[in-house]
Parts: sequence; structure tokens; C-alpha cells
Amino acid sequence: MGAIVNRWHRHFEQLYNSVCDLESKNQFYMILEHMQSVSDNVIISVQDVKEACSKQKKNKFHGLDGIHTETVIHCSNRLYVHLSLLFNMFIKFSFLPSSYMASVIVL
Repeated sequence: MGAIVNRWHRHFEQLYNSVCDLESKNQFYMILEHMQSVSDNVIISVQDVKEACSKQKKNKFHGLDGIHTETVIHCSNRLYVHLSLLFNMFIKFSFLPSSYMASVIVL
């Protein structure tokens, strides 16, 4: 299992580092920092996302998106930042794409 986890980790590290644009990166982090300083804008923190992901059960079948739980548990912290922003935007704009509502219940 460790080899698979390392492969996904390397994949996402490369994905998020594919373009070296320090100006955009710094601007993004400034916006993120500002959002976190204004408590009305951030309901779900990066730490909340990280903790929730780490508590997921392992060795389960992947969901409709084809992503295994271990992928999210062992991913780069950068993904948690993006997930936090995504979830907060869902809340801020009271909008959730219909594809996010699809689920499979296993008994």
C-alpha cells in the first residue's frame, strides 16, 4: 500500500508544482491569509478539512468519482487548502453542483 500512496503523493506534488509562478502563488496565499483573518468568510478551515480526511475509514471501495479514500488521506496539504476554499465557496454562494449530490449507500 505504501508504494501506491507514494505514487499519488508524487503525482499531486508534480501537479501543483507544474507551473512556477511565484507572483500568483504569493497573491493566492495573501488572499487566503486575508480570508482567514476575516472570520465571516471562513467557516471550514484547512485544519478542519485535514482532520476530517484523516478520520476517514481506509480500505473502502472508491466512490463515483473513482477516488479512493487513501488518496485524500495521504495527499499533499495543498489539496486541503483547495478543498477548504471550495467548501467555503459552496457555503458562501449557497450552491452545490448536482454531481456533488450523487452518492452510493452500501449496506
